[in-house]
Amino acid sequence: MATAQTVLTARRHFIDGGVPPGDMVPAPILRSWERCATLGLEMRSRPRIEPLTAQDMRSLHERCEALRRICRPEIEALHADAQATDSIVILTDADGLVIDTVGSADFAEQAARVALRPGVPWREDATGTNAIGTALIERRPIAVHGAEHFFEMHRILSCAAMPILDPHGRLVGALDLSGHAAGDHRHALGLVRLAVDQIEHRLFEHGFEDHEVIRIHRDPALLGTAREGILAFADRRLVAANRTGLEQLGLDWQALGVRRFEEIFETGFARQASTGILRTRTGMLLRGERRPAPSAAVTMSKPRPAPSRRTPAPIFDAATRTSLDRAVRLLDAQIPVLLQGETGSGKEVFARAVHAAGTRAAAPFVAVNCAALPEGLIEAELFGYEEGAFTGARRRGARGLLREADGGVLFLTRSATCRCRCRPGCCGCCRTGPSRRSAAAPRCRSISR
Repeated sequence: MATAQTVLTARRHFIDGGVPPGDMVPAPILRSWERCATLGLEMRSRPRIEPLTAQDMRSLHERCEALRRICRPEIEALHADAQATDSIVILTDADGLVIDTVGSADFAEQAARVALRPGVPWREDATGTNAIGTALIERRPIAVHGAEHFFEMHRILSCAAMPILDPHGRLVGALDLSGHAAGDHRHALGLVRLAVDQIEHRLFEHGFEDHEVIRIHRDPALLGTAREGILAFADRRLVAANRTGLEQLGLDWQALGVRRFEEIFETGFARQASTGILRTRTGMLLRGERRPAPSAAVTMSKPRPAPSRRTPAPIFDAATRTSLDRAVRLLDAQIPVLLQGETGSGKEVFARAVHAAGTRAAAPFVAVNCAALPEGLIEAELFGYEEGAFTGARRRGARGLLREADGGVLFLTRSATCRCRCRPGCCGCCRTGPSRRSAAAPRCRSISR
């Protein structure tokens, strides 16, 4: 970081004669100053901004609800740091429009005096050189301290921001940590980068269920963390990635939709293997984990009549038939039924027989394997969602399985089939989610409920 006096000297040179200050300020700051000057902005003037109306602010929150939801854990984590350093956390949309601010109430009041508040655009063309607007243009993390801001009135600020990119390289917003320029904010940019890495990592939790997803890193210990590279392939063609994955491979976003697996890696996974060592075309060795496109986790049957002579019904013994009759009566009385039994004992067969023998036979029977649904996807699958609710959401949204089963039977099960990748037959006790590791029990048992 350049000293305050050096930056002030650079500003005078820039204002008086437009002479590039060379290495007196960081190159991204100088490029931003030049862009602002080209737009006709003047350092000693005040920015001309028009905050959103209350109605437009409500529309902004509705439009950005998915972004706010995906960023909420990181914003809450940064909240404590912001309060401790007399700073505020700022979330913007892809155009630099401030959506939310949280943190120090004292500094928030000072920031509002220079229009650093919800509903105000912090694009470069509106607010001059600032961490949010400059980071969005440069598409990289940016810190802007004190007099490095273009407008004089913003010299009270020290800001660190990083753009948020979706798995296809599109801008979706920016996260910023801003405080008073007189404070010590040397770690702000690092905190923001860590938070955005977590956000971009979590964007892969939805929308890639039908893709082959490969996670890579030079250090095997970092697989399953936000520092791993993630690559998504469709028909062996790279269609999505995170920044870390592209950086490790020496690629950029232009590779999406163009590069095939064979053009990136010299060696692949052994047949049916989920882990292995990958050698890139440049000779680099990476540890990799593969998740092939999974089979459908949800099986829904069409409405059908009770079994006829052409469709042989399952044969039950007397005790099971008694239990079946009791379950039918309970279900017809709208009372939920819990089925318990060992793996392979035929719980779904029994459930379908109850459905077929009851008054709900003409309505759908919807079977859901809960173990095959990622934790973050269960709510969306069961209750549905609207179009654009999250990255990868289906066009026109989804009704949800509860509505699909309306009037019929919803059968929730947790199959013994393992979804974690430690070894075949594992019950999932060593992996708590599609991208999270757990130091759980070293041995695995297949469990069915």
